[in-house]
Amino acid sequence: MQKRSRSIAMVDSSSEGTGSPADRRQARRRQLPFGRGAILLTASSSHVVAVVDLSEGGAYLACRAAVVPGQPITLKLLLTLGGELVLPAEVVRVATRREGPDAYPPGIAIRFRELEAGIRARLALFVEEGRRRASLS
Repeated sequence: MQKRSRSIAMVDSSSEGTGSPADRRQARRRQLPFGRGAILLTASSSHVVAVVDLSEGGAYLACRAAVVPGQPITLKLLLTLGGELVLPAEVVRVATRREGPDAYPPGIAIRFRELEAGIRARLALFVEEGRRRASLS
C-alpha cells in the first residue's frame, strides 16, 4: 500500500491563507508520525499536542488549545533518543476544523522565534534525519 505525503500549510501572519498548495512554504520539513509528543506552553496553561509536521522554521500541531495568531508560545519537543528541545515560537494560524479531505486535523501553525545557534542546529539535525528516513521508505 502506498503512503501519500502531505505538506503543512504555514501562512504569513498578515494573510488569511486558505491552506491550499499555493500558500505552502517550501522549507525543508519532516512529517512526523501522528502522535509525536510535545508540550505547548502558553503564559497561563500547558497542553499535550501532536506534532504533525515540522520544519526548521515552524510546525503544525494538532490540538485545540485556545490561542490566537501572534500569541507567543513555547514548544517543548520530545526527542526520539531522550531529551527535549525548548523552542520559543508564535502562533501563525489557527485551524478550528479540517479544511478539506487531505487537510490536517484542527490545530495551529507556529513559527519559531530567535532560536539559539545550538538549538537551531539540533532542530535542523532532527528535521534532516527524518527527511533521510522518509526518502529510504
